[in-house]
Amino acid sequence: MTETIYSSNALMQSIVDKPFSRAISDLGLPDLTQPVFAAEMASHLKGRADGYLAHDPAALEKMRRAVLRGRVIAAEIWNGDGLVFYVQGHHGGQAVEVRLTCQSGQWKVQAVLGVHPLPWFQSAWFRRVGVASGMLAAAVIGYVLHQPAAPVARAAPTAPVTAATSAAPPTAATAQPAAASAEDATNASAGSPAATPKPRTVSFTLAPGMPVSKLALFLESEHLVPDAAAFDRTLKKTGADRTVRPGVYTFQEGMSEDQILQVLKRGPATR
Repeated sequence: MTETIYSSNALMQSIVDKPFSRAISDLGLPDLTQPVFAAEMASHLKGRADGYLAHDPAALEKMRRAVLRGRVIAAEIWNGDGLVFYVQGHHGGQAVEVRLTCQSGQWKVQAVLGVHPLPWFQSAWFRRVGVASGMLAAAVIGYVLHQPAAPVARAAPTAPVTAATSAAPPTAATAQPAAASAEDATNASAGSPAATPKPRTVSFTLAPGMPVSKLALFLESEHLVPDAAAFDRTLKKTGADRTVRPGVYTFQEGMSEDQILQVLKRGPATR
């Protein structure tokens, strides 16, 4: 039997972090067309808070383009000859996270993991403001560096100071400010140390029936785990994906993977 190119683990790893459209082109897969995407997404959006998008063809087309431009978070072989992709795209200030499969040239939207607002620092307007600010700062620095230096004024000669004047002891009027300055410096150095900021906390609500892969994507977006797909595999390996209960979970910045698993093992703070 001829081995397919998808069995190459190196090839599958090479498409991670690439734009989804580039990944399917590299693998020689068919395009994800608008009719197929719209039909698949409409069936998944029904009954959700954002289900109104299922009846908006223009919004679905913008979402499809966002997915094609989006980043491949993970990819793996599925059912022998199929492929599954975890893709995150940005559309109109929102993050669109989907799991797609392609088997025998047929595309399916297996799950809509989330359609939620982007953090403000990842929005398009913030990136545009950052670029404009950088260009303005570079222009100001270039202008300052290319200005001719101002001539240095020569100080007028002064009369020599006699030995008697230089040897005169300081008066009380001059000694008093010096003493006050020394006292201020002592008081400043004896001040209390700056308070250590508390670590940032984030919360995630795991709804009944929600896949734990959505929790993994949330933890990656908050920089608590480096790779959502790898953490999803850890949840399955440890059995946490079967024992985790619905509810609200709170995590702290800087937590290790073991500490996150302990939080999930203890159960939600509230239900």
